[in-house]
Amino acid sequence: MAYSSRIRSRSRSGRRSALPVVMLFLLIAGMAAARFLLDRQPALTTSAGLTVVQGEATVLRADGDQPLTVRPGRSVALGVGDEIQTAADSRAKITFAADETTELGPDTRLGILELQQNPASRALVATLALYEGQTMTRIRHMLFQGTRFQIETRVATAIAQGTIFQCDVVTRDHTYVAVYDGVVTLSMGEQTVQLQAGQAADARLGHQIAVIGVPNPEPTAIGDSEEPASTTPMPSPVGVDLGIFPPIVTPTRPGERGEEYVVQPGDTLYSISRRFGVSWEAIWEANRPVLEDPENLLPGQRLYIPEPE
Repeated sequence: MAYSSRIRSRSRSGRRSALPVVMLFLLIAGMAAARFLLDRQPALTTSAGLTVVQGEATVLRADGDQPLTVRPGRSVALGVGDEIQTAADSRAKITFAADETTELGPDTRLGILELQQNPASRALVATLALYEGQTMTRIRHMLFQGTRFQIETRVATAIAQGTIFQCDVVTRDHTYVAVYDGVVTLSMGEQTVQLQAGQAADARLGHQIAVIGVPNPEPTAIGDSEEPASTTPMPSPVGVDLGIFPPIVTPTRPGERGEEYVVQPGDTLYSISRRFGVSWEAIWEANRPVLEDPENLLPGQRLYIPEPE
């Protein structure tokens, strides 16, 4: 009798110990199923608002309507494909759905490439193209995943999640990024670094990304800080990986694609790929008979630019 009681006791104990495992399995399976269903939902469209703090800004609509001039005291809605140009001595601010903001300095031209919300968390998903000028972005820290905010320039891409960071186009071939809070991933071609709060980076075509220290505390307004004239590079916290930075597809003049291009002084395969919206690998593959080394471009050399896939 005592032996049978022990057997029954062990059986009940085994069932009780297995119960948490089963519950955990069911919970994980339920979360995976919910995530699968949410991923199949279309992204939610959203909009942003533009206000001018000082001076004036011009909005070029994606639908080709007449340019709209915006002055202080007026707010206009922005959508995908719209482009904003601030005048000299002017400042403006873009406010997104969850109070994330991007401030624009004088003589800044910015385009909206992507603007939506994650269907699961309602987190902001935005991609901006910075053609010239200065920006300061403030993104709140999110408890839920799904936030993605990035700024693309002709040189590099800055991707942030819950951070305060500055992104400036210094010259056509030079982008400067400074991080005051959070983390920003900066990519240029095959190079990728992660910038922590208090770090900045110079991204110049044809050079390694230089990670430096932020010279000043957070500016109170965009344009208060200046790019340091001389800085000492610090070791990158991540270094270089093999992630390929996708080119921004920009409008080209008729006849540029599928024809020859004459290499100009200072050109690289990467800068040429950004201009035509074709990956540098595709250009290299199309010109391997005359270009064995992708780093060995010569001014005056003729390259065939293939059609984008």
